[in-house]
Amino acid sequence: MLIIHIFYAYLVIGFLFAIWFTFLKKNHSAEKDPIGFKLIIIPGCLILWPIVIIKTYVS
Repeated sequence: MLIIHIFYAYLVIGFLFAIWFTFLKKNHSAEKDPIGFKLIIIPGCLILWPIVIIKTYVS
């Protein structure tokens, strides 16, 4: 049961990060991206959010 709760927490954090990363983050190069492109990015951010955080803030 603990594994399921950890998995749900991982997905909730990933969902919140995906929304922030695709819609709320002020990225000047991505401001003109269409909404369809941003919606396509959400599942990848949802699953790979730790890697995206590292790549975003280390570079």
